[in-house]
Amino acid sequence: MGSQLRPLLRLVGVAGLLCGLVVSLLLPAHANESDTSGRTVEVSFLHALPEDDGFARVDVIIGDRRVFRSVAPGHMRETSLPAGSHRIRIVPAGSSAGSPTLLVSSRVRLRADSNVTLALHTTENNEATVTSFRNKTRTVGRDMGRLTVRNLTRGPEILVRSRGDAVMEKIASAEQGMVGLLAGKYPLVITSQGNGRDARTRLSVKIRNEPGRSDMGNNVIVHLW
Repeated sequence: MGSQLRPLLRLVGVAGLLCGLVVSLLLPAHANESDTSGRTVEVSFLHALPEDDGFARVDVIIGDRRVFRSVAPGHMRETSLPAGSHRIRIVPAGSSAGSPTLLVSSRVRLRADSNVTLALHTTENNEATVTSFRNKTRTVGRDMGRLTVRNLTRGPEILVRSRGDAVMEKIASAEQGMVGLLAGKYPLVITSQGNGRDARTRLSVKIRNEPGRSDMGNNVIVHLW
């Protein structure tokens, strides 16, 4: 019998929790992605450590400031930060920055005017880590939007299919796949094979784009953890 992968469906902007899916909305930016004249970065933090492995709520300390408090597994928080290099420490909720139970300490560089997701997940060696993903906000093409799938499992590659066909290359752990799709509804089947069994999840996503417009496609982001 196959097991179930845990999907977090993301359309960045409007956050919520529905049947294990984190939903928000990411619309295209009209500025050039290479423009670094701005001073801030839109940052999302995703807690994708498995709760059944003992990873419960966490606090996120960026620099000397506790930016997020008591983030539960499967939940996402958003904020704006100054562009530049930042030290990030993640501790169990309520712990001090110097706690011996520190989960992760790393440094990330945030580019001005960008939109990023910092995903807390486990490696194949069951160690906590943070991976930074840049969320694409540029257009794909007329009547099109973008599908992004991120593999935050510690297992093998995942494969994304729609109506029997693979929609992108296999995605390794801590990596992502992206594809431009015509506007419409797409039933997805995401599978992973490992330890002699298949893990599978099914979901439906909707790619939106106003008719005849090339600058209004959304970016549907699915995190598998």
